[in-house]
This record gives sequence, structure tokens and C-alpha cells, in this order.
Amino acid sequence: MKQLTAKTLLLGNNQITGWIAEKLLEDGNELMIASPRPQFEFSPESDAVIQSHEPATALLAGATVVGCHGAFGDFTLRMVQNAESFSCSAKLIVICEDIHRRPEFDVYGLRPSAFIVPLSQVTNGYKDDGGTDIVAGNSRTVVFLMGLLKESHPVIARDIMESALRFQQKGKQVYILTGNLKVAANGLETCYRETRKAGVVYVKFTETRPEIKQTADLGVRIEFQDEILNQRVRLSPDLTIVDEALEPSDYLKHLIHIFELDADLNGFAQADNVHRLSVLSNRRGILVAGQSRNIFSTQDQWTDAANTLLSSAVLKQFLAKGALSYAEIDPGNCVRCLTCHRLCPYRAISVNARVHIQPEACESCGICIAECPRGAIHIKGPALSDVQQAVDRIGEISRQTPFTPSIAAFCCSRSAVQAGKLAACMGYEMPKGLKTIEVPCAGSVSIHHLLAGFQNGADGVLVLTCHKGNCHSEKGNLLAGQRVDHLKNVIENMGMEADRLRVKTLASNMGAEFAQLVGAFEKGLLELGPSKLKPQD
Repeated sequence: MKQLTAKTLLLGNNQITGWIAEKLLEDGNELMIASPRPQFEFSPESDAVIQSHEPATALLAGATVVGCHGAFGDFTLRMVQNAESFSCSAKLIVICEDIHRRPEFDVYGLRPSAFIVPLSQVTNGYKDDGGTDIVAGNSRTVVFLMGLLKESHPVIARDIMESALRFQQKGKQVYILTGNLKVAANGLETCYRETRKAGVVYVKFTETRPEIKQTADLGVRIEFQDEILNQRVRLSPDLTIVDEALEPSDYLKHLIHIFELDADLNGFAQADNVHRLSVLSNRRGILVAGQSRNIFSTQDQWTDAANTLLSSAVLKQFLAKGALSYAEIDPGNCVRCLTCHRLCPYRAISVNARVHIQPEACESCGICIAECPRGAIHIKGPALSDVQQAVDRIGEISRQTPFTPSIAAFCCSRSAVQAGKLAACMGYEMPKGLKTIEVPCAGSVSIHHLLAGFQNGADGVLVLTCHKGNCHSEKGNLLAGQRVDHLKNVIENMGMEADRLRVKTLASNMGAEFAQLVGAFEKGLLELGPSKLKPQD
């Protein structure tokens, strides 16, 4: 089996792949570009740059990724090209694959025919059986169906408006039947005005929907109540053009599975998480750009190409320095239950002869430590080194007279800690008994930490996490919430008040909310009185 090596592997075959290749090559990177398609289709400008940098670039047409292991700096991929398997190693991977456009025939209860076509046939310059461009054909009345039953994507809206303008300029009468028409995307408002000026008729539906039926001759009959004129209208267009849904291609879905990437709600290769912006994924060393992460406009894709170069440079600096803080597993205590492997949001844990954490992939979130049933994991470095010390010092403020509630607040370093600092800068007065304990992620706060807070003198314990969907570790905040809910039931059965333990979410810019939250918590503790677990003098 042959072995190939590349510092950076690009997976894609489109305009943005070429742009990214240009920038990385000009920055001195060695590249390998792979695509399942039989030939590459970059722009002439990108082609020229790539060819001028040979042999720094290897092109693998007709090649697919079938497996991957390793981590940032040492990915090993299994690939297939022309039925031949081979291995490829890469330090960095960039995914910039195309998407799939699926015609929405089923949504409207229609079947494709010579008179009912998908939008792509118009935008791709489709020609009929006589070799005539569909726009210049004999159709006199043309209807576009756009977002009547489902929200239409801004890219689809632009394609429909631009296509409608071309038909109208050829002397056709064009109708666009639409639901909630959104023109906020860059340039859409101008495009809308141009089509209206040219004579395109928009029929908007807010409360009702048109009746769309396919006729015996495979055409379309449309009937609806005009909401403005309050009249019944019937259309029998010569040509009906159906909008399309943008979704990940089958190969992109395959790559998401192979690389174990978190996807968004539509299945694209980047979770809806502010910490992933702009081209990061949940795996260090795997970048996602362009359509692969649901970015379609030319300007935004160009920005993605530039951000790929910047992120690549930052990652190279990290690789040169090495990981300063990462989790390690004590093989003597590990029983291979694989809890850590299952929960790691960064896919940093490999399983071979033993369970091993890859330092370059570890983000030191501490989730594995909090969940390990054997206590076999610790973090090498400063990330969690002072948390237990901070918990032990809670007792220093727990014996004040008159009663001053002692509060242990476990705060995520990326959200609640910053909100607390902002609250102080804004001049808010904090509870005298507040002890802020910074953690790398709320997911690192274990049941042991929460109990230790009470055992060391806290009258109440707070866990302050990121908002749902904004956790850098994706689910660390949810895991913290589950532990708090579990322990609330436990302490209630012990005879303690469940309200002494709470979990709340904050963003880093919520200084006022931080102050209000801890103030309200202190007020509740004053009513409850000292904790029954408070150490006695």
C-alpha cells in the first residue's frame, strides 16, 4: 500500500477550494487536494497559481476518504482511488466540499415534466430537446414557486429573482408565488426591486396557500384567493419552476461521519456554536469552509478562504509550542469503561491496546475527569490545578457574625468569569460571602466538587454555565446541569433544601445579570439560614 504525506489536505473541488489553495500555497504550505470527481474544476486563476507551485501540490482526482485516525499534527487517512487503497498522513485537514440541491417537487405534490422543472435547470443553462435555452423557449407565462410551505434559502431566493429577470427580459410574463419573502441578505433588496421594475409579479401568501394541481398533460393549474384584491385567480403557466432545498451532499455527510464532526441542525459540518466561528470544528486541526458549513455567497466564501489561512497559521504556532495543558490517564486505574471516549467533545481519546488521550487534540475541558468513575484521569498543567484548593478555602469566609451566606460559585472561564469581571467593572456590589471558582468548562464540575463545596462551608453552591448551544465543549453545560439536578434530589433526601444548589446560564457580556443572579441567590440563602453541613467551631 502506497503512503502519501501532506502538511495540509484539502477536501473539495470548487471555487473556494481553489481560493484556499492559492492562499495556503502563497504562504509556503505544501498541499494535497483530493476529490471524488474525476477532474478538478478550479477557476483559471486558481489553476495558474496551483500549477506555478508544483511540486508543492499533489492533486488526487477520483479519491475518497474511507477512514481516519490520529489527531492534529498526525492525522492518518485511508483513501481509495481507482479501486486502489492507500494511506495518507496530514497535519491539517480543510473540508470545503459542495452541497446538494434537492428540488422540492414533493412539497408541492408535483412530478417533473417538460413543463415542470427544478430551478437548477434554469440556472445551469438547460436546453430543451431542440437545443434551445429554456429561457428563450416558447413559454409565454412562467411561474416560480418559492418558499410557499417551507422557508426558502437566500441563495435560492437570489437564483429565482435573477432567473425571473432573465425570463421577463425575454418578453415572458413571470409570476413569483412566495410565502414569507425575506430580502435581508446582501443585495437581495436591490434584486427584488429590479424584478418588480421589469414587470415580474409577486404574489405573497400570508394566511392561505394556493391550490397547485398537476394536469393530465403534466402541466400545472394554480388557483388562489388574491389576499389584496380579494378575488379568485387561476393560472395555467406554460412553465412552472420549482424551488430547491440546499443540503449536505452524500459525500459531505460521509466525511462528517468519518471525522466525527458535530453538525448543525441542517446537517452541515459545523455546529451552531459561536466558538466555532468562523472555520473551526469541534476537532482541532480540522477546518470547515464555504458550502460545507452552510456558507454560500461569493463574498462570504472569499472571507472563509482568508480565515482558513489565519486559522491555519494559529494552529501551526500551537503545534510548534506543543500542548501546555492536557488530560492524562493513569493506566493502572483505568478499567477501559470508555466513558471518557464516549463523552469527549473533541474526539481526543483513542482506544488501542489502552485508552490514550492525544495531547494535541485535548482542549482541557475536564469533562472526562468529572465523569471518570475510577478517578483515573487528571489534567497535566494549570487548567484544573487550583480548583480543589479554591474549594478548600471556602471555609475561610464561612464563620462570619452576623450570618453572612457563604456562596461557592463554579464559573465557566469563557462566560460567567467574564460576566463577573464585567459586573465588578460596572460597579455592582457583590455578596460578601461570594467565592468565585474558575473552571475551564462547567462540564468539569463533578459531583465531588459540588459536595465538597458544602462540606467546606458553603451555604449555597452555584454552577454558572454558558447558554445552550454556546458551550465551547458543546455539551459541558448540559452535563453540569444533569449533575446539579441529580445532586439536588440527593441533598433533599438528606434533609437539606434543594434551593441551596442551582445551575444558571450566562454569557460573557451579562455583567448586570451576574450581579442580579448572585444577589438573588444570597437573599434566598439568608431566608434559609446556615447550611446543616456547615462545619461547626
